[in-house]
Amino acid sequence: MNQDRVRRYLGRLSRDRRGTSAIEFAILGATFILLMLGAIGFGLRLFTQQAMEATALQAARCRAVASSPCSSDTDATDYAVLTAQSHGVFRLTTSGVSIVTKATTTPDSSGCSLPGSNNFVEVILTLSFVSPIAGFLSNQSANIVAVSCYPVTGS
Repeated sequence: MNQDRVRRYLGRLSRDRRGTSAIEFAILGATFILLMLGAIGFGLRLFTQQAMEATALQAARCRAVASSPCSSDTDATDYAVLTAQSHGVFRLTTSGVSIVTKATTTPDSSGCSLPGSNNFVEVILTLSFVSPIAGFLSNQSANIVAVSCYPVTGS
């Protein structure tokens, strides 16, 4: 008798289609939301890379022409951090900025060789980028590195 009741109940349950939309939405909605968060994180990563490259170029030019905000390497480092902040990159610190004036005629490992100029300023910016969705997936960070060279004025 008990088995008949269970069979009838399971038969009715298998024919009942109420709630299928909610289950489908729960499965597809979570996937869609993760996909959208991933796209936003990827876009933020690209934005940060572009801002870092623009900052490196501006800092290298500023130091190479030795304009008033960049009369020394320390001033140029501060200028790079402030420029990064104006581009929307607020996590760059002075420890992530390297400014070197080089005199060479051969290309180095960073690819800084400028035709017609033996002296140039090389700026390397390094930032540890953590995606906003890193807490959901994993706690991995990626280093963003931007390198720029600019010939020294008068060389």
